[in-house]
Amino acid sequence: MLLPANGDMARRVATGKPKALAVTGSTRSPVFPNVQAFAETRSMAGFTTVDSWAGLFIPASAPAPVAQAITRAVTAAMADAEVQKQLEMLAGTPLAPQMAAPQLAAFYAAEIDRYTQAIRKAKLQPT
Repeated sequence: MLLPANGDMARRVATGKPKALAVTGSTRSPVFPNVQAFAETRSMAGFTTVDSWAGLFIPASAPAPVAQAITRAVTAAMADAEVQKQLEMLAGTPLAPQMAAPQLAAFYAAEIDRYTQAIRKAKLQPT
């Protein structure tokens, strides 16, 4: 199961239940410095991902002024050091750089494709 590498999860793992086997990404998480990254494992070494990401999506049909206002508000919020600090604590890792809408759309499509391929390769089936 993939779970967030945040402070709450660190407290739970410290009790011994659950056990953290690895963290996503190419490097260890500052929240779990003693837990290997996927890149360090034999079975998942080729599976890389950004450590944590989030995107704000609105319908393509949204009026341009609304989309622009949302973009300005999110950009302003993300420039705030306290907001960044809180989000990094929740994510358990440094934040990925902010992307423009076209970059985010391409990134999202690539993530869907990559996870789809990983699921097929692992021959996972829904229950």
